[in-house]
Amino acid sequence: MIGEFIGAAVGKAELSEQLFESNRKKEAMVEETSHAFRNQITIIGTISRRIPGLAKDPALAQDAEILYQEIESLESHLERFEKYTEA
Repeated sequence: MIGEFIGAAVGKAELSEQLFESNRKKEAMVEETSHAFRNQITIIGTISRRIPGLAKDPALAQDAEILYQEIESLESHLERFEKYTEA
């Protein structure tokens, strides 16, 4: 009976280690994805901020301002997501 308890404990320890490793991999994936997403948002935001000053068409300038507002909203959501995943 003691052997069975030891075997069960060893099995649970192995499963726990597999679970921890799986969580570490998932955390790394989320961090990498978040970082890449932030980089893309920053690039799009930078370009959309420059368009109104360069655009000769007022409608294009207005569309760029709307795009920039949407980018700011995405950045806000990403910040909340990052805070949530850190907890």
